[in-house]
Amino acid sequence: MTRLPLSAAAAILVGACGSLLLSQPATAQDDRGSIAGIVSGQASGPVDGAMVEVSGTGISRFTEEDGSYVLDSVKAGSYEVRFSHNGYKQAVRQNVEVVAGDTTYLDVLLDEFCDYVPGDVNGDGQADCSDIICAVNLLCGRMDTPCRPRACNCPPIRYPFYAAGDVNGSCVFNGIDVTYMVMSCRNGFPAPGACPDCPPGGDR
Repeated sequence: MTRLPLSAAAAILVGACGSLLLSQPATAQDDRGSIAGIVSGQASGPVDGAMVEVSGTGISRFTEEDGSYVLDSVKAGSYEVRFSHNGYKQAVRQNVEVVAGDTTYLDVLLDEFCDYVPGDVNGDGQADCSDIICAVNLLCGRMDTPCRPRACNCPPIRYPFYAAGDVNGSCVFNGIDVTYMVMSCRNGFPAPGACPDCPPGGDR
């Protein structure tokens, strides 16, 4: 019996394995595609940080600063896609078709939903003395502060209108509102009042 040198045997083995790999069926990734698009507000432009979710798959992404998103590795089929962000009404798109090896483009416009508590400038769900510092920071241009009132698009008010900061019902957020906040904090009066043209919970 003729014995092959070890190097020759290894070469034959590698060649055989290579042939087997080449003849393997297509991988599971070959039956998947992508969903991509841009999420915008009806009046506010691109929406940063909106949640985009393919229902029932566990696949979700947040939009980028320019409102764009890409959902990769979605198995081919028909899906429901949900879009949500604070301050906007949730949007749902049914029967979104994903084709293997292709990208389905889906742009969405979200309707603004003005949901806030008058005087709740720091967004903790209630209007109290802790909101005063946040209001001052915003009025002084310190926009990097985490204390941000909800911005609402309330025509004909110029966007964005910091509705939660307007506690005297003037439909303007300015230093007078801070004075009202201080008075309310000290005396419990006057109570915060919302802009009549931008009521809490109103569709915009």
